[in-house]
Amino acid sequence: MSWGKKIMFVYIVFVAGILFLVYKSSSQKVDLVTPDYYKKELAFQHTIEERERVNALSGKTSFCQIDSELIITLPKEMMNKSVEVDATLYCPSDKEKDIHFNTSTSSGKFKWTLSLETKGYFEIHLRWIADQLAFYQEDKLFIK
Repeated sequence: MSWGKKIMFVYIVFVAGILFLVYKSSSQKVDLVTPDYYKKELAFQHTIEERERVNALSGKTSFCQIDSELIITLPKEMMNKSVEVDATLYCPSDKEKDIHFNTSTSSGKFKWTLSLETKGYFEIHLRWIADQLAFYQEDKLFIK
């Protein structure tokens, strides 16, 4: 085989490799964190104030997993108060695994029953309202 044919073969293999990489990268699934991120960005100052309220509390929210239940305990100041809770389990790798729920409690503690396929790394986004004040906390969880 002459050197001209060898160069042509290397060039064809290189172009085929690049085309394969372009195909694979264009077929990757890319999920946005939220489809309305611009609107949420404009309201981010409220989230900052809500986080500051959480930091002013005596303690943080605690998370405990027992079998398929996630037990969430709010700080002591939320005990014996009517609290409306909005929680989201956000999975950064797959938006199909995201879970959202609303509940209310007066004990400062609530249970969240998880499905069997809910396993892996999640971020929990908690927003709760007590005494007309909103609180917001994010934390990282690994669900077994």
